[in-house]
Amino acid sequence: MKLRAGIKDPPYAVSVFARTYKEGEDVESTISGLIGAVKHNLNSKWVAVTTESELTAAGFRLDLNEPPPEHYDLWILDPDNEQELKALEAAFNVRERRKVDHVQPS
Repeated sequence: MKLRAGIKDPPYAVSVFARTYKEGEDVESTISGLIGAVKHNLNSKWVAVTTESELTAAGFRLDLNEPPPEHYDLWILDPDNEQELKALEAAFNVRERRKVDHVQPS
């Protein structure tokens, strides 16, 4: 899937959080650190996890859109396009979903 010519910002986006790897850090450490840092911004008990390379390989584009920190828009060209939505689902099904522990501040 390619962005159509002339479309700068498609009209639909999925809200995601992302973090770049720190030197010497592996994928799992990056994922755990990101979830820990953003869990107060999440309204779900579960999160789906993938990498930027998996999303871009599937044809998706991410654009930084802060605040909150580490928040991105993942652009959807056509929410009625079943092929595009299946590609998005496949990208987020590469890894197991994670349960988010929402600890209330005391």
